[in-house]
Amino acid sequence: MSRDFFVADFEFTQYTKRMGHPRGFFSEIIEIGAVKIDGNSLAVTGKIQNFVHPHFYPKQAKEGMDFCMITEKDMESAIEFGEMLEQIKALYVPGQTYFVAWGDEDYKAADGINWKILFYLKTILIWRQLISC
Repeated sequence: MSRDFFVADFEFTQYTKRMGHPRGFFSEIIEIGAVKIDGNSLAVTGKIQNFVHPHFYPKQAKEGMDFCMITEKDMESAIEFGEMLEQIKALYVPGQTYFVAWGDEDYKAADGINWKILFYLKTILIWRQLISC
């Protein structure tokens, strides 16, 4: 049995000024594009393309949006971070799916900046599972 592939590309908030860096700043995902590819046929079996609301540092989102050419109108249809995680969860199956990131920053984000958020959201998801039993 071959594994499927989950190929993702994220866009993030950013802060590039040397001075005035917000205390505890970390980048937030503001856009996700992803596909799930069947490991045998290489057919695309699922897709995600959404803008994501930033919550912790919304003022810094403007710089990232400008860099990524994301407009305010695009963000009107943005989803919440938790909804993005649910969409990922529907396509990415640990142990059966390889996670492939488009760029180096995507791995850094997964490895560093989102651990606080993921820990928090994982706790929420565990509680949801316990409550629904």
